[in-house]
Amino acid sequence: MSARKTALKALLRVDENSGYSNLVLDKALRSCQLSERDRAFSAALFYGVLERRLTLDAVLEQYTARPKRKVDTTVWEILRMAAYQIFYMDKIPDSAAVNEAVILTKQSGKGKASGFVNGILRNLLRSRGTVEFPLQHGSRLHRLSVQYSCPEWLISMWESAYGKDITLKIMENCFLRP
Repeated sequence: MSARKTALKALLRVDENSGYSNLVLDKALRSCQLSERDRAFSAALFYGVLERRLTLDAVLEQYTARPKRKVDTTVWEILRMAAYQIFYMDKIPDSAAVNEAVILTKQSGKGKASGFVNGILRNLLRSRGTVEFPLQHGSRLHRLSVQYSCPEWLISMWESAYGKDITLKIMENCFLRP
């Protein structure tokens, strides 16, 4: 099983609310034969998609005519993974992210959706410079939620407890790596 397929399997399990993310990933990694490098890539992709889920969804929704709820869960997760690689994993060529997403779509038994996946990702790449990232519409809370991939209720709670400036610093620091 490939690193991307392992990450997909674990992300789908988390989507089903079948456990804590760290335990789900650990089980997925133990059940396959991956090199240390591929294990690290799979883990980075898995945690990255989880961290940036709200942001990725908002960006992808700009490129789909269908609402997210009408797109197959596996297909949407593959789109998230590819978008994460495109926007956040500098060492992954864009063409590899798209190609591997199409292959993974077919391997997952969703071959009919491979053209959809390819089209969405190619459109995203073509207009990459014009992607509203973060969104320029919606409430201030919604924009912050999308930009920092943080639920609106949590931002609101932090602002009530700490004020707007401290809340912004908290969210900015959430993505810093030690």
